[in-house]
Amino acid sequence: MRKSLIKALLSGFAILLISSTSINPIIDLIDFKIVTAEKKVTITWETQFEQNVKNYYIERAINDGEYKRLGTVNSNGNSTELSKYNFRDQFSEDFAGKAKYRLMLQDTQGHCSRSTSRSITFR
Repeated sequence: MRKSLIKALLSGFAILLISSTSINPIIDLIDFKIVTAEKKVTITWETQFEQNVKNYYIERAINDGEYKRLGTVNSNGNSTELSKYNFRDQFSEDFAGKAKYRLMLQDTQGHCSRSTSRSITFR
């Protein structure tokens, strides 16, 4: 079996997943941010290069609980140009606590890899 490598770069950090498939999904994740306005959250990310990427899943954990999938954003497919993505989330006005977000990348064969997380605290 040939091993493949998923590599995502984020601010100098690399995410690697070794799998036994002949497809080699690769992304160059150049930005991953959380922007808030009141209780509205916008998750944004940019890639400079994507190969064999199918979907991005957005996951959230509340107050250090387990991550749950919020939604899916389709990849732009194989690309060597800048791709910009976003996803919106909203909390009730009375919510107070910490929310952590991360991306889960799915390749064209169904294998997944996760990014590092970003967090925000509401008071």
